[in-house]
Amino acid sequence: MIFLVILEYLIGNIVSIFSSKFDNIFGALTLLYPRMISCNMSVTYFGTTLLLEDRFKVVNNFLFGEKLKSRNFTKYPTDSNFCDKMKLLVNIHKQLIRICKTINSIFSLFFLLWVTVNFLCLVSDLYIVAYFLSTGQFLKYWQGMLRALKNVCIYSIEMFYISRRSSLLCFQGNRTKAILVGFKFDLSNEEERNTIVTLSLELRQFNLQISACRLFAIDNALLFSMCGAAFSYLFIMIQMDKDLNRSFRNVTNSTLD
Repeated sequence: MIFLVILEYLIGNIVSIFSSKFDNIFGALTLLYPRMISCNMSVTYFGTTLLLEDRFKVVNNFLFGEKLKSRNFTKYPTDSNFCDKMKLLVNIHKQLIRICKTINSIFSLFFLLWVTVNFLCLVSDLYIVAYFLSTGQFLKYWQGMLRALKNVCIYSIEMFYISRRSSLLCFQGNRTKAILVGFKFDLSNEEERNTIVTLSLELRQFNLQISACRLFAIDNALLFSMCGAAFSYLFIMIQMDKDLNRSFRNVTNSTLD
């Protein structure tokens, strides 16, 4: 999926450059440079979250295997180093959570600007497509309509993948404490039982959430919220456009009369 996003960025930027008319190279660079910065930031975030998610999966898979063993054996655990292993895994999990929060603080402002710009561009390009379709001028201005549709696809793919990456990372980061709670112990193993209970309570304070300057979370819900808000504003703009055209025709008819 990440290769699809990179390919989409490259193709989108190349098509935008060669389909636009500029007097000199500086005009092309003005259009290309901000998009390449956004592409670089997004791809860096994608790669970082993929690595962190794999680390979380290693910890969770080991804990899940131990959880299955606790369900199958009557007396569990049988390993004398069980408590040390659990503490080590939880410490690794805490370090990964701290790294994720540091990454979030680095990309927090980028997320805020990215969501704002993408939302405005998405609404404007959707309005262009809707306007050409409603007025029947899509054959006359097909190049502009195709460019707007291309931009809508780019914004949609980028929003989907960033939201999905953040949601999957948070899912793996918050899954650990749910696995620890599901361990089954013999009541006589007081030390091991107390260790799991203590570690589970500690992990409750390490909840992972990717946000934009702590204003809103970057997750799957954001994608649906942005799409819903974009279509709501689109319908409002189309209605305002119809009312304006109706008022203009009334003024014109009254002037002619």
